[in-house]
Amino acid sequence: MPESCYLCGVTDRPLTADHVIPKVLFPQPRPHNLITERACEACNGGLSKDDALFAVYVSAALGRNEAGKWVWDNKATKSILAKSVPLANQFLNDASKKEILTEVGIVEADVLKIPQERLERVIFRMAKGLLRHIDPTFDYSYSNFKLDRLWPTMETAEMIKDNSAKMAYMERGNGVFRSLYTLTKDEPRHAVFFFFFYDAVGFIVSTIP
Repeated sequence: MPESCYLCGVTDRPLTADHVIPKVLFPQPRPHNLITERACEACNGGLSKDDALFAVYVSAALGRNEAGKWVWDNKATKSILAKSVPLANQFLNDASKKEILTEVGIVEADVLKIPQERLERVIFRMAKGLLRHIDPTFDYSYSNFKLDRLWPTMETAEMIKDNSAKMAYMERGNGVFRSLYTLTKDEPRHAVFFFFFYDAVGFIVSTIP
């Protein structure tokens, strides 16, 4: 069976290695076990701007770990935003003020936003790449993907605790990316991922046959 692009499924175009978890999210030196899957040049070539936008978004999060702080200080501000005035202006224009409960009490913070369609492109691509990596027999070409945010609440913590024993675990980097996931074996197949970035930003991704 010929290799296919994990995003669009084509088999008759040149394929390149695409980093499923965008490499821009990882501090230097990057880990040796980053996950790659085969993607056509058309799909792979249009991803870098979305990846950069996503890296700024998640590395700016309150409560981010040291990996997130490194990416914010060394990539988001010094490289991505510094080199793209339109992107920096977009973040400033879309930002809002919100009172946030932190370890030191309630503080007013700038809340960055990312367009939903671009967020979904990044997250759904990761889910498809991980499905191909974990189980190449999982056919998600006819599935819809659903995205929900995991907010830092006691309810979220309890849900994660309840599901952690029933789901498989994966991580890459020192706190850059963690995931709990489960894949059903019976048709129609279904998958659920919990994604965590810098121990601060979380999402649920599920496939709907």
